[in-house]
Amino acid sequence: MEGSRTYVCWSNMKATCFNEKHHRYTAYGGRGITVCDRWRDSFENFLADMGEAPEGRTIDRINVNGNYEPGNCRWATREQQDNNKRSSVKVNIDGNLKTAAEWSSISGVPRRTIVSRLNLGWETRPAVFMAVGAKRTQDKEGGMMSGGSFDYAYQRAEWFADELRNKLAEQGKQDLRGWTVTEWPPEVSARLHEIADIAELASKLMKEAEWLYSGDTGDDTFMSRVDAIRKGTE
Repeated sequence: MEGSRTYVCWSNMKATCFNEKHHRYTAYGGRGITVCDRWRDSFENFLADMGEAPEGRTIDRINVNGNYEPGNCRWATREQQDNNKRSSVKVNIDGNLKTAAEWSSISGVPRRTIVSRLNLGWETRPAVFMAVGAKRTQDKEGGMMSGGSFDYAYQRAEWFADELRNKLAEQGKQDLRGWTVTEWPPEVSARLHEIADIAELASKLMKEAEWLYSGDTGDDTFMSRVDAIRKGTE
C-alpha cells in the first residue's frame, strides 16, 4: 500500500503533527494537534478504521481543534474542508448557522462579497442575500436601513413567480432525461397561475415600499404608485 493515495495522506498527517520542519507544522503540531497512538505507528490500523481514501477527498478533522483519531476524522471534499477551517466566517440567519461559503452557494452572492459586507457592518440577511450592485436604502436619520430586507423580500417573490411560471410552462414537455413532466389538472394550473400573479404583484409592492423608505420620492405619493400598479394588473 506504500505509495497509494491513502498511504500518502497518512504520511502527511503524521508529518504535519510531528515534523517541526514541515511547512504546515505550526498550524498542526505547533498548536498541540497530534495523531492517536493507534494510528501513529500503524498504517494498517489507520486503513482499517478509515478505509481507502475516495477519489477527490483527503483526511479532515471534524473538530478542527481535536486530534487525528477515530471518531474525529473523515474523508472530505475540498469544499467541506474549506467550510471546516478555523478561519471560516460563520453567519447566523434565523438560527441557521452556516459558513459564508455555504450561504454563498444558496444566495448566489460571492463569498468574498458577503465577508466584505459583514466587515463593513452590514446585518447578516442583506449581507448574504442582497444582489451585488443593489442599492441600500437609508432611514430618515441617514443611517443604513436594517433590512436591505426589502431587496431580499421582493427578489424572492419575483424568483418564486418566475419559477412557478416556468414549471407551468414545462407541463407535458420532456425534460433533459427524456421524461415527460407531469401535468396538473386545469383547475390546479389556473390557481397556480393566480398565485404567480400575486407573487409578482407582491414583489412590485415591496419595491415601492423600498422607494418610500429611500426618501427620494419627488412629487409622487406612495398610493399613486400603488394605484398605477393595480391598474396595470386589471
